[in-house]
Amino acid sequence: MSTASTAYDQAAGRVVDMMMSGLPFAEVEDAIEITPVREEEQAALWLLAWSFRSAARRGTWESG
Repeated sequence: MSTASTAYDQAAGRVVDMMMSGLPFAEVEDAIEITPVREEEQAALWLLAWSFRSAARRGTWESG
């Protein structure tokens, strides 16, 4: 099994970092749209970002 990160793994890490840093969601959307991954992986990135957004609205996580 390879330990090298895939493009999806790197993109998912960026999405998490962006969401945790409190960037506007529009910036996260733009970053996801230009990510060079398969359509299924891009959909997973959208779900990841939305899960953070939804959690923040419910007050179930704190940044910083």
